[in-house]
Amino acid sequence: MRPSESSAHMAGGVEVRLPADLAQLFVLRSLAATLAIRQEFSLDGIEDVKLAVDEMCSAVAVRACRGAELICQFAAQDGRVDVAVTALSDVAEPISKDTFGWLVLTSLTDSVSSWTTPDPSGAHRLFAVLSVRGGVAGPL
Repeated sequence: MRPSESSAHMAGGVEVRLPADLAQLFVLRSLAATLAIRQEFSLDGIEDVKLAVDEMCSAVAVRACRGAELICQFAAQDGRVDVAVTALSDVAEPISKDTFGWLVLTSLTDSVSSWTTPDPSGAHRLFAVLSVRGGVAGPL
């Protein structure tokens, strides 16, 4: 799963575009929680997805160029939530794996990765992708 400017949607997915501003991330957390609920994640699993999406999108947003757009794609199926995010960045390096934030991401997800590619604008396109498989919620 690779988000792109060409809007190549994930099967059955949703794409959200918003300013790369930390104050906007509540929208992405809410969507992630809704998808986790629909996949019957446990309450802890729902919170894990929200925290993972927040951490990943925050890491991309703080590296984004001023005025950049955050493009986030979500897909949920078979008890799994997949999220891919991208933004233009002045930094050529992906999200560092030597940070507490990356440790949080790897502990909350089944898989997470980050990379960059050169962009025709002269900046770099930063990508991050995660996948979380949730435990099925028990009876209330």
